[in-house]
Amino acid sequence: MTSIILAILLITTTFTSGIDWNGNDWAMWCDFTGNDLTSVQIRGEDCGPRCILTPGCTHFTWTDYNGGTCWMKKNGASKNDAVPKYDSGAVCGVNPGANSGGGGGARTITFKSRCVEQIWINPFTSADGPVLGNGVTRISPNGQVTFTIPDSGWAGRFWPKTGCDSNGQSCTVGQSVPPCPSTGCQPPADTKVEFFYPPKNDVNSAVWYDVSLVDGYSLPMEIIPSRQQGSCVTTNCAMSLNSCPTNENSVGDLRVMQNGRVVQCLAPCKKWNFPGPYGLGQSEQLFTGQQFCCPTPPMSPEQCRAGQVIRTQYVNLIHRDCPTAYSYAYDDEAGLHNCPNPINFDITIC
Repeated sequence: MTSIILAILLITTTFTSGIDWNGNDWAMWCDFTGNDLTSVQIRGEDCGPRCILTPGCTHFTWTDYNGGTCWMKKNGASKNDAVPKYDSGAVCGVNPGANSGGGGGARTITFKSRCVEQIWINPFTSADGPVLGNGVTRISPNGQVTFTIPDSGWAGRFWPKTGCDSNGQSCTVGQSVPPCPSTGCQPPADTKVEFFYPPKNDVNSAVWYDVSLVDGYSLPMEIIPSRQQGSCVTTNCAMSLNSCPTNENSVGDLRVMQNGRVVQCLAPCKKWNFPGPYGLGQSEQLFTGQQFCCPTPPMSPEQCRAGQVIRTQYVNLIHRDCPTAYSYAYDDEAGLHNCPNPINFDITIC
């Protein structure tokens, strides 16, 4: 009798003390009632991802009914709406994107600066896609700026610039596209973040993203998805510019100097093909250019991954210090990541 009373007290204490979310978007021993959208027989660990991929699903409950059923819900819910369920197999959770505006609302990329000086973010749209925001945008120290992705989709890249005028041009670092200084454009040896967003209603296509150091490295950058699962993870690079190779095979010093300090680190390919005084101005079709830059044709992705570029000091440095970033043209396994659509991203700089 005593053990039965203790068990009842334990159960009562568990459910009256609230549901333990433990910092997650899901919890055990809980339920959301009503607002049924649809259901499907799947494993418990697949219920949350299925909700994220299902249009209109804002929260969910999984039980072991009928071998395992995911009950997807609609119309929004917070964790406070969950109720205890006297079933040890029950799981409930929320779709953080849908309930915070990342699902039914806008898809956003927010840049947050930890730099000690003003920086400018340069968005560059692939092909003839829409321009984001007002173009080049200034961020003060500890400030932030948000770009909204069009419902039709978007593909492009962003990079940081420093020492710019009031229009975000004539920069001392990062002015790699026109309008360029009278001395010519600077090498594109900037830390870049790249994105491919499909149309908003295309929930069967992924959002792809990466930190690209294929041309070079300048400032630390980190991409943080609004929810993380599988290959949808944080990726970053915070490499020291003082580590930039000074005697890279065939191309020499990869550092870009200004006023006695290193401001960028050129990739071997960019050192090889960019005009002087920053680079050697050599053709990618020469043997060394093919090995470092992997132009296709004639280099296939497989030939590139087995060639000299993966043995350069630069690539090995990035693989050591920034293992989730792109270090050369076909570094897909390390650098390329994807998330379910829709998704939001936070990007920290410095």
